[in-house]
Amino acid sequence: SIRQKNRLVGSFQNKEELELGRRFVLANGQEILVILRDTGLEVWHQGKDLVSGIASGQVPTFDEAVSTLQLLGFLQLGAVPPLLFNVLEGVGIGPAIAGGLLSAALLIGAGLWIKRTGDKTLFWLGMGFCVFDLGLLYLTLSRHMWELSIVIAVLFGGFMVKIYQGIGSTSPTVIYRRDWGQDAPLDSDM
Repeated sequence: SIRQKNRLVGSFQNKEELELGRRFVLANGQEILVILRDTGLEVWHQGKDLVSGIASGQVPTFDEAVSTLQLLGFLQLGAVPPLLFNVLEGVGIGPAIAGGLLSAALLIGAGLWIKRTGDKTLFWLGMGFCVFDLGLLYLTLSRHMWELSIVIAVLFGGFMVKIYQGIGSTSPTVIYRRDWGQDAPLDSDM
């Protein structure tokens, strides 16, 4: 059922009806569209999806920043061990691999946490790792392959821009608890 300020606006008889979607007229005469898609529940009002917080036609900056953070985490698996091994010459390959695994786990986990909660403070962790990686790259590549280090620096600069845009973006508005699943009534947390 759909409610606004404890007033019943409308309801669905079953999941199939919800997948087809329906428009409901609110007390003020405006309409909302409620539909269940493969990607999840969408509740549209005045051109904005109230579940994701994304307006129609807008680029989902928050989601892109989360994806960039997780991509950065996966890059840690391949990039950090050899860089640490080369920069810290006395360190064995074991600690270098452990450093790559730890940094990857932190960034991928941070991305999952941000996506789940909408809390954007962990984006700063991604910014810190970008700076750390750029420092490792400078120490490793600047002596021998400065052209490659410039290309990689531009790439990481792009990562930093995307993550910084995520810090300033609007995080999704959660109007229902996602752990209840898609069969939960829309007003179950009101």
